[in-house]
Amino acid sequence: MSLAAAVAAIILSSIAAVFICGALYLYLVSVAAAPALAALLVGLATMTAVGSIILALAIMSQRRAHDRRICAVPTPVGPADDVATNLGGWAGREFTLLAQAHPYYASVLALLGGLAIGRSSDLRNVLRKTLQS
Repeated sequence: MSLAAAVAAIILSSIAAVFICGALYLYLVSVAAAPALAALLVGLATMTAVGSIILALAIMSQRRAHDRRICAVPTPVGPADDVATNLGGWAGREFTLLAQAHPYYASVLALLGGLAIGRSSDLRNVLRKTLQS
């Protein structure tokens, strides 16, 4: 699955979840439940679904943690003039460690980066050309 397909699937799933929650709320209100109780039940159902997803991701990431630690330590590639490759590997390890140490900051930075790329057509074109090559 390509990155674009994964992003599209996440966006469409999020929209579908909003419609399902709205439909559940309207159903509960039509069955003569108080609107506050209907909102509470929909919120609890949403939190249960989110908790299930987080639990599944935690179980899946524990199995892959060992593989990631092995792959995250690149060895020197070749001659001493290949500094860019070694520097890129070092920067990748440092960014990974910082993102793992501060996940909320990493999420905010990723959101701001996505907003910047989404807002600027020039940045989108540069990113599109980079990904296509």
